[in-house]
Amino acid sequence: MYRAIDDFFATWTYEASVTQKLFDVLRDDVLLQAVDDHGRTIARLAAHCADHSRDDGPGRVAGDGNRRP
Repeated sequence: MYRAIDDFFATWTYEASVTQKLFDVLRDDVLLQAVDDHGRTIARLAAHCADHSRDDGPGRVAGDGNRRP
């Protein structure tokens, strides 16, 4: 549980950084590799992560798409 918004931002910054590092090392030749029995690919998983990072990042309320001042 976060007690201060700065603690949340510190965690968010760290998590965003390590996620970007992972995306940076994904090679084009592995992006179409299936990661489950339903045929989902690494590219689809990466797109899902990137898509949600824009929706629920600092300054936004999850799911409402509105920026807080």
